[in-house]
Amino acid sequence: MWLIPLLIIKGEFFRAHFENVICEHCNQRNGDSALIDTTIYGKAEKFLEESLKLEVKRCIHCGEKLHRRQTIWLANEKK
Repeated sequence: MWLIPLLIIKGEFFRAHFENVICEHCNQRNGDSALIDTTIYGKAEKFLEESLKLEVKRCIHCGEKLHRRQTIWLANEKK
């Protein structure tokens, strides 16, 4: 049996990697966050294309985009 972590964004399921991302700009931790796990998609280009369309989130401390890890979900995101 395999466990596959999933993240639902706008009704779509994405395989994800969950972590406590560190901002590449201010070096602060952003708490629980996720990025798309592209390594497991292989040649499933449709899923990869869809995942790359998702918005990269901004650091909750300095407001810069979290491009290094391509973070697409933050549990502590300020609305």
